[in-house]
Amino acid sequence: MDEYSGMECINLLTTFLIRLSRNHVSQNSLICSRSAQEYNHVVTMMINNIYDNCSLNDIASLCNISVSYIKLLFKQFSGVSPKAYYSKLRCNEAIRLLQSGLPACEVSNKLNFSSPNQFSVFFKKMTGLPPVQYQKQLSSNNLNA
Repeated sequence: MDEYSGMECINLLTTFLIRLSRNHVSQNSLICSRSAQEYNHVVTMMINNIYDNCSLNDIASLCNISVSYIKLLFKQFSGVSPKAYYSKLRCNEAIRLLQSGLPACEVSNKLNFSSPNQFSVFFKKMTGLPPVQYQKQLSSNNLNA
């Protein structure tokens, strides 16, 4: 399993746990420590603000905790930086939107990138393919299936 797939699994598991906690599952069965609860809160804020292209300072402000504490939480619970984690969440959402057939320029706007070019650079850095090429590959895979 490569690093990208591993991080994707972590993101999916985190999203699943957050959704479980929202469905009134006892938080005590999911989360024990205060720092785990705070980490979960930060991740929830990241997910809730995925379309806002928030900075780490923005997320810290929303959570009423410091940037340095968020970095400490992510080091403890995810093993990646908060910025990398948020970027991965945004990339996964971009992939989902592209797979739904939304054009790359609309995905760029929806995810609040400053320009389609900035989105394309971000997406290529994260996946290895520009968004348009990613969609073409999806189309050819669907035709071959």
